[in-house]
Parts: sequence; structure tokens; C-alpha cells
Amino acid sequence: MKIRSTFHMLVFLMAVLTFSMPFVTLAQQNIGSAEATTDAERAAMVAKAAADAERDAQADTDTAFWFIVGCFGSVLGFLYANYNVPTVPVDRLIGKSPDYVTTYSSVYVRESKAIRQNRVVTGCVTSGIVGGAIYGCLIVTVLY
Repeated sequence: MKIRSTFHMLVFLMAVLTFSMPFVTLAQQNIGSAEATTDAERAAMVAKAAADAERDAQADTDTAFWFIVGCFGSVLGFLYANYNVPTVPVDRLIGKSPDYVTTYSSVYVRESKAIRQNRVVTGCVTSGIVGGAIYGCLIVTVLY
């Protein structure tokens, strides 16, 4: 009798879990998924997405790392910064509309690449100036 009552409890638990999951899923999909209805609301949402993406890209990009890549990698560092696509943080896009996600993703990638390229070029130029100065000092030392 004990096995039978345990079996019935498990069947009841599975039935409750099976029938309650679709409601939880529907509730999660409806939270914060309001889309813009007018052109003005859509333009405001796109502008907010672009501003959020620029701010997040500036905060997330490790400028010291890309400066060092520019110093030691020169042209290869620039190519790496150019062709390495930054990862868009998915946790910031949960519950957002498709227009927001599209705008945020494209602006985030574009801004991150621009920051990377800028820092790599700065590192490249800095290493060129320092290397030229060291080379000049060595030539002056050897010749005189």
C-alpha cells in the first residue's frame, strides 16, 4: 500500500508541474514586452537604445588591454581589433523589444570597435615614438 501511495503522490506532482509550466512561461513572455506604437515612441526607443549602447560600450571596453595590443602588436593588433567582433551583453537585452535589441546590438558593436581601433592606433603610435627615440639614442651613442 505504501508503494502505491508514493506512486500516486508522484503522479499528482508531475501533473501539477506539467500543467503549471505553460502559465509561468506566458507570464515571463508578457513582462516588459510593450512595443512602441507610434513613430515618435519608436524613435525615442531607438535613441535610448543607441545612448545605452554607447555608454555600455565605453564602460565595458578594456582600453588598457587594447593599448598594450597596439604597443606590441602594431599592424597585427590593429587587424585583430578590426576583425574581432565584440560580444553584446545579452543580460541587458532581456525583455526588450526587437527594435531596441537590433539598435543596441549594432551601436554596441560599432562603438566597441571604434574604441578598440582608437586605442590600438594610440598604442601603435606610442610604441613607434618610444622605439624611434630609443633607436635615435643608440645611434647617437654609437656614433659619438
